[in-house]
Amino acid sequence: MKIKYFDFMIIVFFCFVSALLWGAKFIAKTEPTSAVIYYNQEKYTYDLNENQVLSIDSSGIHLTVRIEQGRVCVEEAWCPDQTCKKTGWIDKAGECIVCIPAGILIEIQQEKEAEYDALSG
Repeated sequence: MKIKYFDFMIIVFFCFVSALLWGAKFIAKTEPTSAVIYYNQEKYTYDLNENQVLSIDSSGIHLTVRIEQGRVCVEEAWCPDQTCKKTGWIDKAGECIVCIPAGILIEIQQEKEAEYDALSG
């Protein structure tokens, strides 16, 4: 089976569009700005640019969370499986650390940039 010229041009076009979209993901990348910690049915937001150590007690389980150099980790956990501690450092938007026994979720988020359209200039 021989590829015709038109079929070849369609393949090249889709490869070009795919490469363009894939590259745009990295060009428009912004740095994550905050760590959001959910526990006890509350949401707590911490700046990733401020180095700090947090002590969290939830459901009888103690966690020590370290925020340092734009990244987050669970330094100490009193939960039985230690999965949250084994996750290690997270630093990319969308990454999470979860401690199911304590009911704690730590997520890295980035601030949304203002989007402009044709009307707003």
